[in-house]
Amino acid sequence: MLRIARQYRHEAADAAALEEKLRLSNIGKDYALRAAELAPNDAEAHLSVAISYVKMSLILGSREKMEASRKVKAAVDRAISLDPHNDLAWHVFGPLA
Repeated sequence: MLRIARQYRHEAADAAALEEKLRLSNIGKDYALRAAELAPNDAEAHLSVAISYVKMSLILGSREKMEASRKVKAAVDRAISLDPHNDLAWHVFGPLA
């Protein structure tokens, strides 16, 4: 699930049309959410959710960006609580602090 979510994030970054970017980002986010649901104690799964929302926030409107930032914070907090030595989680957390 994590690899599929990552692949959809990469596909979304390469897409030209805004609608296609949003569609692919949503699919990737859904896979990341499923991974976190299937493995609630896996820091990488929660980090994947956070990264998916961060990537999506680049193409969302203002209201959606605010909601996404709350979800990023919650997912990163969970990832850090599960693995305090995860450097990428701390990197994502940095701008939120």
